[in-house]
Amino acid sequence: MSKIALVPLFKIRDGQMDAFLARIRQHRDNCLKLEPGCRYFDVMVDEEKPNEVLLYEVYDDAEAVTAHRQYPHFASFKQDTGPMIESVELATWTIAD
Repeated sequence: MSKIALVPLFKIRDGQMDAFLARIRQHRDNCLKLEPGCRYFDVMVDEEKPNEVLLYEVYDDAEAVTAHRQYPHFASFKQDTGPMIESVELATWTIAD
C-alpha cells in the first residue's frame, strides 16, 4: 500500500492566528504520539500570507487516514478551531516511492 499525504490549506480569521497555531501544534503532537499510522506532520506559515497555515501530513495508507479522522483528538481539534477558520482546502496525494 502507498503512503498518503494530506495537504490542507487553512485560511484563518483575523485575530485568530496565535490561538490557531497553538491548537494546531497540540493537534500535531497528538497525531504523532497517538496515531501509529501518522508518520510526519509539519505546520507551515508564510510571512507574506499572514492568515494562512499549510499542513503536510504523511500516513501509512488510506486506512491510517480513515483512522486519523476517527480519533477523539481529531474531533476535539475540529470543534476547538471551527470558529477560528475562514476556509480550508484539502489536497490528498499518494506518495510515489
